[in-house]
Amino acid sequence: MNSSPSGKRMEPALASRRVVIKVGSSVLTAPDEEGVNRRVLGRIASQVAELRRAGREVVLVSSGAIAAGSKRMGVQGAPKGMPERQAAAAVGQPILMEAYGRAFRRRGVETAQLLLTHADLDLRIRFLNACNTFEALLARGVLPIVNENDTVSVEEIRFGDNDTLAALVAQMVKAGLVIILSDVEGLYDADPRRNPSARLIRRVEGLPAEVAEKAGTSANPLAHGGMVTKVRAVKVLNRMGIATLIVRGRTPNILLRALGRGEEGTLFIPNGAPLRARKGWIGTTVIPRLRDPKGRPVARGLANYGAEEVNRIAGRHTGEIVAILGGKDYDEVVHRDNLVLLD
Repeated sequence: MNSSPSGKRMEPALASRRVVIKVGSSVLTAPDEEGVNRRVLGRIASQVAELRRAGREVVLVSSGAIAAGSKRMGVQGAPKGMPERQAAAAVGQPILMEAYGRAFRRRGVETAQLLLTHADLDLRIRFLNACNTFEALLARGVLPIVNENDTVSVEEIRFGDNDTLAALVAQMVKAGLVIILSDVEGLYDADPRRNPSARLIRRVEGLPAEVAEKAGTSANPLAHGGMVTKVRAVKVLNRMGIATLIVRGRTPNILLRALGRGEEGTLFIPNGAPLRARKGWIGTTVIPRLRDPKGRPVARGLANYGAEEVNRIAGRHTGEIVAILGGKDYDEVVHRDNLVLLD
C-alpha cells in the first residue's frame, strides 16, 4: 500500500476503454441543498461527453432519485421507512432522468434508463439478458444510466447501495475501471473529519484488512453507507480483476483530471486470479446461499436441493437420497463447479 501524497501515477487501468462511473447522492445533493443540483449534474455530463469523444465507453450508475423525489413531495431530510423511500423514488426517478436527458442531449449524447433489482440478476438467464441490453446500447452509442429500482425493492432483493450496484454493472459490461464520485477525496489513513492530519492513500493493491478498518460513514443523510459500502464494492471488483478509483465528485473536471494525469483520489488495483464468467456471477452477484451455524455467509453457490430437502438428507449417504426424497437428480447439494467460497 502506497500512501505517498503526490507523484505521477499512470496505471494501465486508468486507460481502460470501458468505464463505469458511479455518481453518489452526496455529489448530486449536499446536506444544505434541496433536491438534485443540476449545475453539478451538468458538469458531470460535460466530462462524460468529453470522455466519449476521446473514445471511451461509459456506463453511468447514478443515485439521486430519492433526493429529487423528496424535494418534490416536500419531505424534509431523508425519508423514513421503506414505503416513504419507495414513494420518493417513484416521484424522483423521472425527475432525475429528465435532468440527465436534457444535460446530455445538449452535448449530443442519447441516454437510456435501466432500473435493476437483485432479483433481476440472481437468475442467470436474466443476468445475461441484462448484459445483452448493455451491449446493444453501447454498440449504438447510447449512454446507459443505471439505478436500483427503489420503487419495488424490498430488503430481500435490494442491492442496498449503488456502490455495490456499480460493481455488479462493471462485471456485466466487462469494464476495466469503476470510478466512484464521492463526497470525499478518497481513502485516508484516518477519519479526516476528526483528524486534520489524516493523509490520503493514493494507491492500494488488493484490499488489506487494515484498509477496511479505516472505512467510515457519510455525513450526508441522503447518502448510504459512506466509505463502508465503497470498500465492500472494491472487494467485489477485486475478485473480478477490475480496478476502482474513488475521487471527490465535485472537484472541477475531476474525471478528466483523474484519467488524464492519474494523480487524483485513491486507486485500488486488484490482485490475485480473477473470477471469470459464470464463476464470477456466482461469486459476486448471486445472493449468498451457504451460511455457517451462526448465519454468516461462507460461500455462494447454486443449490440442487431446497432447504426443506437439505434438512431431510443432511448427514445421510447419497445412496439413501432416493428412499428419503423419492428420487435423486444430483449427488451433491452444491457441486464444486457451482460454488465460490467467500473471503
